[in-house]
Amino acid sequence: WGAVSGNSGQIVFNLSLTVDSVLFKPNIDSVKIKDSFIFCNTADFKALAFTSRDPISKWQWTFGDNTGAVTQNSSHTYNSTGGYTVKLVATDINGCADSTSKLFTINTIALVVSPDTGICKGSTAALRVSGGVSNSYQWHPGTSLNDSTLFNPLASPAATTLYTVTGLTADGCTAKGVVTVALKPSPVLQKSPDTVICKNGTAPLRAQGADSYTWLPAGSLNDAGIPNPVAAPAAATVYYFVGTSNTTQCSSTDSIKVSIKPPAIFAVSPEKTICAKTSVQLSASGGNIYQWSPGRLLNDSLTSNPFTTPFFTTLYTVKIKETVCNDSALLSTSVVVNPLPLLSVKKSNDVDCVFPQAQLTATGSGNFVWSSFTKPMRLSDSLSATPIASPTVSTTYYVKTTDALTLCSNTDSIQVLVVSLKGKPFYVPNAFSPNNDGINKCFRIIAYGAIRDIEISIFNRWGNRVFYTRNPTDCWDGTYKGIPQNAGNYVYYIKAKSDCSQKTLKGNLVLIR
Repeated sequence: WGAVSGNSGQIVFNLSLTVDSVLFKPNIDSVKIKDSFIFCNTADFKALAFTSRDPISKWQWTFGDNTGAVTQNSSHTYNSTGGYTVKLVATDINGCADSTSKLFTINTIALVVSPDTGICKGSTAALRVSGGVSNSYQWHPGTSLNDSTLFNPLASPAATTLYTVTGLTADGCTAKGVVTVALKPSPVLQKSPDTVICKNGTAPLRAQGADSYTWLPAGSLNDAGIPNPVAAPAAATVYYFVGTSNTTQCSSTDSIKVSIKPPAIFAVSPEKTICAKTSVQLSASGGNIYQWSPGRLLNDSLTSNPFTTPFFTTLYTVKIKETVCNDSALLSTSVVVNPLPLLSVKKSNDVDCVFPQAQLTATGSGNFVWSSFTKPMRLSDSLSATPIASPTVSTTYYVKTTDALTLCSNTDSIQVLVVSLKGKPFYVPNAFSPNNDGINKCFRIIAYGAIRDIEISIFNRWGNRVFYTRNPTDCWDGTYKGIPQNAGNYVYYIKAKSDCSQKTLKGNLVLIR
């Protein structure tokens, strides 16, 4: 087995061989490969050997694709379609061998997929399977495919992705293929911020991070193909730009918004009506610089909302300027000043023990209302023009009058003092002269307030009482029982009670003739 003819040799000497007398009988009659079941690309091989006496000790398979096996029965999976010559060698325990071979045809699924590719972010790659017979396909991962069961799905991966496809035939055979879709880097764009311009103004735009640029809309740009065009929009516009890398041919998109600052709206507060001596606040808006006139009547002529206290109706003007777009305006407003109603107040007297009340009198127009911080106010009528005040402590009374037409009010005040006369002494003259000249002709006492009770006794130097009365209106005229008394010194003794005091008085009195 396995011998081939060789070249003729050269005889160099004679040999003598011993010849066995026993005839050679082969042990292996035949070797066979039993028909094997083939499933897709996998074959199941079974070996048979017929021997006369000694068993087979060794099996050697050769599958025709540079692979083999050393077991009696074996299986093998082929990687590709084709015809393969399978050889079997059986060797017995004596070292004798026999062989056989058989041709097997393998029909496997050959999945040929599209080559690896690269795409830009946001683009799609067409995958495809071709050179195989399959009834169905399944791609993995399927999340970034439009349909993972097609033979030609579209891939939109967010990152570089390895796709595996499995094909299945009607009889259950499968095959796999792989394709890589690489995500090429897109330019990382940088841009100038959104901006606001004045009407009829321009705005420089700026982009970087790419090799070439395209801007839209191009109509209001000086050049739509450069990284730094100048925009002059007539209205608010969003400019979109595409930046492309020369290396990867991938692009990125971004935008810049250019807004138009609306025209300044200047305004001033409307005409106001106030009462005299009243402050009012003016206001203006629309700018950032203000100048009011007349400034002398304002607390701050450079602010947008100054206060003023005009004495009469006044016209105010304000110059407003907006410095961003340099707009300005000159506006005016008026403050009408209504006069306060006329008002004056007076009192009849202050209050003491002699005059416990005071008459208050308000003159002017409108209705009067009296008030006081002292409580109780002790006023007879707080709505009268002539109330009676009876304070027990010094009190300031305020009166307010309001004009019914303009509703302007005026206020005035007056203080009513409370004077204490308690304990004030009686006034007793120390001399009088009843000499018919009409001056100091009668002796009497004088008191603060009315005398309510009195007792007067006058004695001469010998102790005789020459005058006595309990009548507050009586006085001594220098006579006793109708006879004029001599000039000289007299003694008085008086008990008196008035509105303000009560006293017992003793003293000397000189009668002058």
